[in-house]
Amino acid sequence: MRLDYSQRLARGLPRLGSHLAIVVTLHLLTEFVLDRLIKSKSPTPKRILDDSRTFTYSVKLVLVRNMGLIDEPLFRNLDALRRLRNEYAHGLDVDLAAKLNLGFVERDGKPVFRRLSETVKTVRDDPEGAGISALMSIADATFGQLHATCVALGVDLEHDAVAK
Repeated sequence: MRLDYSQRLARGLPRLGSHLAIVVTLHLLTEFVLDRLIKSKSPTPKRILDDSRTFTYSVKLVLVRNMGLIDEPLFRNLDALRRLRNEYAHGLDVDLAAKLNLGFVERDGKPVFRRLSETVKTVRDDPEGAGISALMSIADATFGQLHATCVALGVDLEHDAVAK
């Protein structure tokens, strides 16, 4: 199976090394895919995508949820990712272990970090290895689920969708 370029970028996340770089890149990747979803499914994509001051990540997220394009668990995950990104944007020295309780869930609604206290301890003991592993679990719950949703909806993530 051929990977589209957003998947190829996501696979490179662990190589970024820094928690900050991974979180910011992951957030950018999810916004890229949200934009593709809007471009493909909204009756007014140009108005939305050309006005980034009004249509922030948060607003786009609410729009695609209200359009019925993403389910509640994915909405919660993307909102949790937004909050995590904001932590890194406003305080570069973020304690990732303390932020693992933002509510990331699997598709079935079960927590991504089922043994949260153990995961927190592991990330505190090994911030590099375990921290990156925890971030990759977040990547799967956010980008991975969003990507799968777009594929199921027939959204082309490789080529520009036709503007409406």
